[in-house]
Amino acid sequence: MDEPPACGVCGQPTLPRIGFPSAWDNACGQEARGRREAPVCPQCERGVPAAENLLALFAVDGQLDMANVEVFAEFVGDWGEDVRNRRVNTADLAVQEEQFRHGEL
Repeated sequence: MDEPPACGVCGQPTLPRIGFPSAWDNACGQEARGRREAPVCPQCERGVPAAENLLALFAVDGQLDMANVEVFAEFVGDWGEDVRNRRVNTADLAVQEEQFRHGEL
């Protein structure tokens, strides 16, 4: 596994990136399928039930092995579905864009 990345939001260490299938509508309105990767951040994902299960698994077991691979598969499936269904908060995005344009971000 690659070295886990730092979280893009808070900068803290994360669990390794987890990849999952993803789809979106492109500018022509056609579905584009691909693969998305995302790290699980212990800080930013705190309180998200699907992430909490993964974080607890790694906190207790320390690593992935044959003894916990089935539980990991279940938890990562739940987490991937949660991440796949998240939507951008456009109001927060507009505020951040304005801050960026004024050099405040």
